[in-house]
Amino acid sequence: NEVREVVKIAKQYGYNAILLQVRRRGDAIYFPSYPNTEPRIASLPSNLDTLQAYLQEAHAEGIEVHAWITTFLISTSTPPTSPQHVWNAHPEYLMENAQGSKLMAEGYYLDPGHPGALAWNEQVVMDLVTHYPIDGLHFDYIRYPQANAGYNPTAIARYNAEYGLTGKPSFDDPQFADWRRRQITDWLRYMYAKIISVSPKVKVTAATFAGRSDAYHNRFQDWATWMYEGMLDANVAMNYSKDLGTFQARCQDIMQYSYGRHVYMGIGAYLLKAEDTITQLQYARKSLCPGMILFSYAANCSTGNWLSTYENIYQNCFYTPAQVPDMPWKINLKHGHIIGTVNVKDEGLRLYNASIVVPMSRKIIKSDSMGRFSLLGIPQGEYDVLCQAPGFKVAQQKINVIGGKVEVHDFFLERGETSPIILDNEDAQRTGNWSLGVSAPEKYGKDYLYIGKTNTSANAFFAFPSSLHGQYRIYAWYSAGTNRTKAAEYTISHANGSASVTLNQQQNGGKWNLLGTWDFSWPNQYGIRILESKEDGKVVIVDAIKLEKVE
Repeated sequence: NEVREVVKIAKQYGYNAILLQVRRRGDAIYFPSYPNTEPRIASLPSNLDTLQAYLQEAHAEGIEVHAWITTFLISTSTPPTSPQHVWNAHPEYLMENAQGSKLMAEGYYLDPGHPGALAWNEQVVMDLVTHYPIDGLHFDYIRYPQANAGYNPTAIARYNAEYGLTGKPSFDDPQFADWRRRQITDWLRYMYAKIISVSPKVKVTAATFAGRSDAYHNRFQDWATWMYEGMLDANVAMNYSKDLGTFQARCQDIMQYSYGRHVYMGIGAYLLKAEDTITQLQYARKSLCPGMILFSYAANCSTGNWLSTYENIYQNCFYTPAQVPDMPWKINLKHGHIIGTVNVKDEGLRLYNASIVVPMSRKIIKSDSMGRFSLLGIPQGEYDVLCQAPGFKVAQQKINVIGGKVEVHDFFLERGETSPIILDNEDAQRTGNWSLGVSAPEKYGKDYLYIGKTNTSANAFFAFPSSLHGQYRIYAWYSAGTNRTKAAEYTISHANGSASVTLNQQQNGGKWNLLGTWDFSWPNQYGIRILESKEDGKVVIVDAIKLEKVE
């Protein structure tokens, strides 16, 4: 009866989708299927599948149902008692702060830096997608709770091993911040492809912090990149504010970083009087948001009557029925995706940080903590795809990408010397305040770095693999532009010392530029350093480096 009431109100007052919280705090309102072993919410009748009931009632009225899960927040401050709950079954997955406390912010979190935590969440997601005809999968709390977080011992051991460090990094260390952002982004990228490989029509959405800088720097939630790479079908921005100016400014920023995907503007109705909710809804509509969402069903106003608030909003905003907006990329199937794993041949091991490269489209991605990768949005066609990692021979496959399909291809690398080697900007160790760019059409991969003249000796350093031996040609890739420096300085350390080369980055962009040929005989600790711009008003671009052995 309660389910029917919710659906009746949604229909009566003009709503076309319901986001239903099916995972509250590491528990379920549906019936989990193995290997998903999360416990059911104890207060539910033992024979009631609430998700199935909503799907039956809402679909009969033409209303979508999106399964909403809290992703990394899995308990309140009061720990659960069920032995099946992840808090009890796998306490080693829990997040910690730098002081070792597991309780933070809203409660207890799983740490995205622990591969086991990601695998646990994957089982939950794929159970829902596989066994229920849901219209969408909505990730809430897909973030860290605060900057001082992410110190799970396994996560820190992985971070230190990757960068050759010891101890605990500072919570405001930019490199550690990048690493934590990557843990979530890698997982979401793979999950997007895996979800649509099972159910192509499912819409993947996420609740994001509306303040982009706050989301990026304090929650390590890089939703602009998620939208740019197509990891989300819609950004459900939590634009919750009593202040109209704040709401409007965030709305414009969120729309600016939608990159052709949908934005469903989240309205904090629980904070607002009905007339203020209406004002925000109308502004979002005028800003061309494809959709709007009220948070929440039961708390739809700060003052006033619950049902009369729905009536007021209906009369001013939703009195004309609206069709759910089409997503062109799910209809005009001109792009496909590639997923797979990177393995060590004959050893039963998976590789982290292997590079998967599609030279024709200049796409490059790294394998994640479980050795998996996902290349999204590849135009349909046939491609030579390379896989490389330091100390391994390059593997190559010819892969036919079909629009709307997810191609599964695993790589098995043999130990040996790698040539050529491509290093992307995310491989660079940086000093100084570099910015991340995505807009240049000539970039290699998904983004690049840039910095102007700061007089702080800012630089980016690419460390070369220790397995190098012999003569190598070194190339640099950058996007050209009139705001680039004419004297970008590259310093290469090699077996006979070092060499400096300058390039005019206003010319010859979008291709490999030869810096020279040098000897890198073993043993070595070689690399290439790119300095900040030396020209006022100009920037230096750091994008990709290629090493090609001279046979």
